[in-house]
Formats: sequence, C-alpha cells, structure tokens
Amino acid sequence: MQINVLWIDDQPNEAFIDKADKVGIYIEVRENVDAGIDELLNSSTSYDAIILDANCISHNDGSKETDISALGYALRMITANQITIPWFVYSGGGFSGEESINIIVRAYERSYDENGWYKKPVEINELFSKIKQVVPDSDAYKIKEKYSEIFSFYPNAKELVDIILYIERNKSNNPAVFNLIRKELDWVMGYLYECGMLRDPYKGSNLSECSTFLGNKNLQSLVPLHIQRSFHSTSSICNEGSHRLVVDQLVKEGKAPYLVQSTVLEFLNILFWLKDMPKTPEGREYLKDIVEELLKDEVPQIEDYEGKDFVVEQDEKNNFHCGQCRLSFKAAQSFKGKMVTLFDVTENDAKSKDNYPYFAKFRLKE
Repeated sequence: MQINVLWIDDQPNEAFIDKADKVGIYIEVRENVDAGIDELLNSSTSYDAIILDANCISHNDGSKETDISALGYALRMITANQITIPWFVYSGGGFSGEESINIIVRAYERSYDENGWYKKPVEINELFSKIKQVVPDSDAYKIKEKYSEIFSFYPNAKELVDIILYIERNKSNNPAVFNLIRKELDWVMGYLYECGMLRDPYKGSNLSECSTFLGNKNLQSLVPLHIQRSFHSTSSICNEGSHRLVVDQLVKEGKAPYLVQSTVLEFLNILFWLKDMPKTPEGREYLKDIVEELLKDEVPQIEDYEGKDFVVEQDEKNNFHCGQCRLSFKAAQSFKGKMVTLFDVTENDAKSKDNYPYFAKFRLKE
C-alpha cells in the first residue's frame, strides 16, 4: 500500500518527490508550517507521516524568512492538535541554529526513530528507509491496510481511523465512539440521497426516518437484510436523545461490554455495502427509478408509525410531523428536533391529510 507523506518545506524540489515516488512514497507539499498544519487537519485528506524542514517558514502570512524556530513551532502545533502520525526532520544544515535541531527534536517523545534528523541530500535514502520501516507499524496505517476496501472510497479517512481504533484498542468502556459514528451517519445518508437510494433529502434531523425507509422490506433486493439491521442498530444507538444517557452509562459501567465493538462493526458493514453505490449520473438515475418501481404500490400503514421512534420536524407550512404523521402544533412546538415515540396513530381528517395521512400523539423517547 502506498505511503502518503506531507512534506513541509519552503524549498521543495521535484527530484526529491520523484525519488520518493519510485520507492512507494507519495509526497504532498506545503511551504510553511501553518499551511502544513491546516492540511493535516483537513478531514478530506489523510497522511501516514510528516517530513519537516528544520529551517522553514512558520506562518502563512507571505513572509519568506526562514528560521530554526519553525521546527519547534511545528512540533508544538503537531502536539497541540493531537496529530499522532510519525514525523521526521530533513534539513540542509549550514544555517544559524543547526546545532539546536537535536535538542528541539529530543524534547518530544518519539520512540520510533533514534536519529535526530536527516541531512539534505546525502541522507535521503536513510530517510526513505526509515519512513518505510516505521509507517507500516503505525496503528493508522495498519487500520487503513486491514480495511483497505472501505478506505479506498470513503472520504473521511481520519474520522474512520478514529472510530476503528475503538475496537483495535479494545476501548469497550468508552461511549464517545457513538458520537463519532453519528457524525459519519450524516455523510452516509447524504451520500445515499445523492446516489438515488433515499427518496427524501437528508436534513440531519431525520436520521431515524431515513433508517426506517432503508429498512423497508420491499427494498431488500437493494438493501440486504443485514444492512437494514445495521442501519437500525447504529441509528438507534448513536442518535441523540435521552436514551443515549442510559446507553452511555451502561457502557461506562461495563454492563454492555460488547456494544462499542458491535456498533463499530455494524457501521463498517454499512460502509462496505455503500462502496458499491453508483458513481455516475446515469447510474444514480437508474437506481432512483428502481427504488420507485419497488415502492410504487406501497401505502404507509398505521403500524409503520405506531410505537415507532421519530424526530419531530416542521415543514415549510409550519406543520409539525414525524414522517407522514401530523402532530398537534401546540403540543409539538417545544419538541422540534427531539426524538419521540408515536402512539394512538389515527387517520388524519384535517386539510393536511394529502401530505400527512395520519395523526399521532407522542411522548419523549425514554
């Protein structure tokens, strides 16, 4: 698997980049520390290592002045932002402060490289050898290699690594992973709408409704049963609401010792299925047509809502509703965006019945 490296250097050169490429190291360049840190924090990018120039430009303010202080600044920013991928120092030397490089480097814990720094250009091969030795042993690289089919298409690589670390490091008592998965489910549902798999746009507040839609038995030729169950499980566990307080406490107390692992694996099941969604406009239109064909004769039934959990929404005409169930305007005003359980679902006899064939009472989900 290719090793992706960010090189922070105010004087990058193509010869270095070409030589790295020949040994399986892909180099991306940023010419000052601030730009480099911004790139490392960008959720749409993922790197396996960092190469730092000791005598570099610190700030992204147009200045061309280089200084040894840039190295200390870079390492402070890497530490402060909890960037945990391996870093290496590659510099030309012969500048004021060169003798300080080892002192600066050794102020930061780094067990994977006994060398303080590598000198340009004579130690280029030693640098590349060390990168190829260290990176494959890092947790993030191992995860990306182990789950390569998912990482090959999923755009939020950093976030996904963080989620998988919960099972790789056996963090079974930490419910914080549910919030991480909940955020990624936003992307998943938005992507499914773009692909033509969801009828209605994903709004962030309708996770439960989207999960229910994907769980329709008539869609099982497109959404296999195990994926339908994965959507139901992850959205139920990870969605915000008072129920999460109970779930989180059970996990912290060790009373649900396998819930973190099972929820992460359910989410990975979803992503593995998701990678085969159509990529072209033609393919997405075709999928949309198939969904409509499969559901053309379906009319929502009362049992689809009775006792089920939904998020309270408000439409452009100010009607409060859960899916196709209208709610009392007065009763629902203070519950917008909250998860509720519907009960006493009946046919709607008001003017809004064309859009909302049912009316329901509700209570806050426990």
